[in-house]
Amino acid sequence: MESLFGHLATKFGSGPEPLATESLFYVLQRSTEARRLLGTYIRTACPNLPEGLNLRAPVAEEGGTADLVAVDGGGVARLVIQASFWAGLSAKMPVSQLDKLPEGGVVLYIAPLKRFGSFWAELVRRCRDGGREMTGEKTAGNNWIVANLPQNRTVALTSWQAILEPVIVGLQQAGDQTAAADLLQLRGLADKLDSEAFLPFTSEELTGTLGRRIVHFCELVDAVATKLETEGSVDAKGQRPSGGPNGSYVRTFKMNGAGCRFVFNPSLWATQGCPLWLQLLGEDYKPSPDLNRRVTKFATRVQTLPFVNEWGAFFPLTLSAGVEKEPLIEKVCVAIRQIGALLHEGSPAAITIS
Repeated sequence: MESLFGHLATKFGSGPEPLATESLFYVLQRSTEARRLLGTYIRTACPNLPEGLNLRAPVAEEGGTADLVAVDGGGVARLVIQASFWAGLSAKMPVSQLDKLPEGGVVLYIAPLKRFGSFWAELVRRCRDGGREMTGEKTAGNNWIVANLPQNRTVALTSWQAILEPVIVGLQQAGDQTAAADLLQLRGLADKLDSEAFLPFTSEELTGTLGRRIVHFCELVDAVATKLETEGSVDAKGQRPSGGPNGSYVRTFKMNGAGCRFVFNPSLWATQGCPLWLQLLGEDYKPSPDLNRRVTKFATRVQTLPFVNEWGAFFPLTLSAGVEKEPLIEKVCVAIRQIGALLHEGSPAAITIS
């Protein structure tokens, strides 16, 4: 579930990274237990990192972003923490961060797990270009990638979920509910950005069948709409196929007094797990509060529950694996016919594609 902090952090400011850095510093500065738990987690991959370090307030470098810096009792920097989501690295990273550190220092990046491959490859390239060849690269499950550099320095990469979860659990067990709640807000931001991020393309996506599948979904929308119109279940007179934001493909028609948009919707596919949707509107193809109320009344009587908002009523048309084209077209048609029947008060019920 999206947190309030996650919502606000993506609405205001130049980016979420400074807010995440300041939030992490805020919690660690106020909670001794949070500092202890974080240090314990980091030393699972960087065992030479000394205990008892003190955090300095984040200060941004010129042209860069703010780091969290932990210093020893003599004021010497031993650990640099860089909070990252999907923004690019500044030009001098990570070399400028390594230069802050003495022998045995650690530069730790926190980034989305989905970004690990491309992020780590960029760190390796920049270190090599800066004359600091990485050696002894190792991984620890999905949580860590770690490598050594000259002067026994370390560059490490971990994910937001991996670093926050043990600290949150430890705080809850220790009874520090305030710090745990603050970090839950930060985790909500990380979860939101993970779900909405532009991910680097994989070779499988670029060379595989994804494009063909998108064409198949659009063909399925056409085939279903044509079949329903031909048999007289819907009226599509004067309507043409259209597109929408984020690659959606739409066929419009009227059915039992409602204006309908039958759509392949990649955005809802990504967020709701269903690629095909039937949107119910008024006869003028505008959102209808009256229709929404009617749909809400019968919503509890269907197996595929709609959601209703100011833009209309949306029915997911759930598909099943292993069904060939013609039976699949008929199953989607059946579901749409049943939705149409529900528009008549007291009509029966179940909507499912199996």
